[in-house]
Amino acid sequence: MTEQANQWAKGHVNGNKWNVWKALLIVGVINAVIEGTIYAIFHININVTEPSTTKTVADFIISIITAPIAIGLITYIVNLIKGKGFELEQLFSKFGQFIRIAITIILERIIVYLFTLLLIIPGIIRVCAYFLTNYILADPDFDDLSSTQILDLSKRIMEGHKSEYFGMVILWFIKIILGILTLGIIWIWWIPEMQLAFAKYATDLIDGYKSQNGMNAPKAEVQEVQPTED
Repeated sequence: MTEQANQWAKGHVNGNKWNVWKALLIVGVINAVIEGTIYAIFHININVTEPSTTKTVADFIISIITAPIAIGLITYIVNLIKGKGFELEQLFSKFGQFIRIAITIILERIIVYLFTLLLIIPGIIRVCAYFLTNYILADPDFDDLSSTQILDLSKRIMEGHKSEYFGMVILWFIKIILGILTLGIIWIWWIPEMQLAFAKYATDLIDGYKSQNGMNAPKAEVQEVQPTED
């Protein structure tokens, strides 16, 4: 599925790269303002890269505050992929769900951290299992799911897909690094293409789950997804 998603993104990036870049730049500016404000409150020098407890706490707070706009960005890109109306206002459409989003993100971080304490590999596996969390949060069909149900649903849908998703992450990591050889010029195409590829992959998985379960809206119980070989 990752190959199909990458091919789809490659074929559609030229007509959509500026639509993606507009959203990324707006989100980037807002995130930078929030980061600068939080760092100023905590008296953190933004140029200092050494880890500290204060910086760790500040970064965690920043990630929670900016989470709704990250989900809004996903909403925008998914609507772009599906050919629905995509407007920049969608970047701010999820602030009404701030508490639900914050609880989900915090719970996810705690679980991943606990698995990472076991060994790095279990932590990576859990990160891959929760790849769809933000996409489920962005999908209005799942608005009635609790935070634990959202995480469970992501884990269930990703059964049999974690290794291919991890391979996709490695592929794009290598491509972005190689982009340095072009002085970053190729990133003008590759960064939007990457956004489209991951969103297309996630959308296909979620739509496949809905089709498999005959869903127009989520049921009270999260249903099983038939796993493939991981």
